[in-house]
Amino acid sequence: MSFELLDFINKLIAEETQELPPKQLVVETDSKYLPSDERVVRFHSITHNTIATHRQARLSEARAKYEAHRQKESLYNRAVREVPNSVEQIFHQIVGVITSGGDTVPKGWTLAHRGEEPGKDNDEELKKIWMRMYMLGFIDHKSKGKS
Repeated sequence: MSFELLDFINKLIAEETQELPPKQLVVETDSKYLPSDERVVRFHSITHNTIATHRQARLSEARAKYEAHRQKESLYNRAVREVPNSVEQIFHQIVGVITSGGDTVPKGWTLAHRGEEPGKDNDEELKKIWMRMYMLGFIDHKSKGKS
């Protein structure tokens, strides 16, 4: 609320109070018609607890939504979703990054991934290399489906 609105409401209350007959004013301000201190404290406690409960529920819901969004949008999960379907596309993208020249791939990257162990699934190894390159930013996040 703006200060002007509160000031306007305050003036209306003051005018209404001034226009009341004296007997009516005495009746409305008599302490026996006003709530007791205990009742006011109890009402305050109830409203405070209700507000705190609702606030905590909203906070928990927002945290759960944020965590779900964070999990969904994590770099690893995006890499898993973006991995091309065909091994050929994966291979072409990896070769494209490595042979593109410039400073895109640090020296030693190819040496780190040249050793293959016999019996390993080479397609899965290519996917792992592609995902690492994606997560490190070597493969453009918009390059899915390109060869």
